[in-house]
Amino acid sequence: MQIGISILHHDHDYIERRGGHAFFSHLRGAPDRTRYREEALQRGERLYDDAVAAGGTPEEICGAGLIVLQRAALAVDEFLTAPQAKTEPVGEAVAA
Repeated sequence: MQIGISILHHDHDYIERRGGHAFFSHLRGAPDRTRYREEALQRGERLYDDAVAAGGTPEEICGAGLIVLQRAALAVDEFLTAPQAKTEPVGEAVAA
């Protein structure tokens, strides 16, 4: 597996002036992470809707609701790592 970043200019300080490598890497991966979180949240919502429609037990309905809340919280947590990636020194930022 190879990972690389290609930049079409010769100003090597460009990334540092724009927030650093950790922040840049975090932003480049945002579309894939966003799509993954959105799909997971939609699956959780369907699970909850199915449990309600099937007349599930209160435990099943509440459990499905908690899954939706957990997945929403993970999406918010993912969003909040962007400022951390901007402020953390290289190598210490959260990698997703």
